Amino acid sequence: MTALHTELLNVLLWLQAQPQGITFVDLNKFDPQPTFFTFILGTFRLIGIGLLTVAVIGGIIGLLRIWVRRRFPENRLNGIDVEPLTFLHLNENSEADL
Repeated sequence: MTALHTELLNVLLWLQAQPQGITFVDLNKFDPQPTFFTFILGTFRLIGIGLLTVAVIGGIIGLLRIWVRRRFPENRLNGIDVEPLTFLHLNENSEADL
């Protein structure tokens, strides 16, 4: 199991109701029952993993945008229109129209 699976299991075990009766204790495991401290630690670890994932994905998207801007400088994704939306028509008799 990875660390993420272990932390998720700790959070889920802490949230479930404690059964009455016989409990199984594995002697190979150091801490058989998660405590409130492990719950808080697991929560912070999950938040950290989520923030790290978002930062990595944002970095990849930012690098992709920089690559597109350098590779194709004259495209609409860079804010440069291929053809302008408005045209200014000037003629030689512009003073006569006033």
